[in-house]
Amino acid sequence: HVSALREKLLADYPAFDFLTIEVNTNLDNIAVYNSTGTLVSEIKPGMASGNIPERLIRMNVSNYPPGIYSLKFTTAKGESFSRKFVKM
Repeated sequence: HVSALREKLLADYPAFDFLTIEVNTNLDNIAVYNSTGTLVSEIKPGMASGNIPERLIRMNVSNYPPGIYSLKFTTAKGESFSRKFVKM
């Protein structure tokens, strides 16, 4: 259930060069959109050693222009939720 998902943007918010996201569910995809709704990038989180899904995802946002971005998370079950972050 999407409302039960917990995720947080860690101490590097607002982001300058990197954005670290902690998740507690299996993610299939993370899509990044700029303030006009244009898709900026997509990330397919990998598996850590032992086939354990990554819980900390570190995104390089150093080449993004300053602004407000939306992250759309899609789980392995097809559920989705969004969060915003600021790139300085």
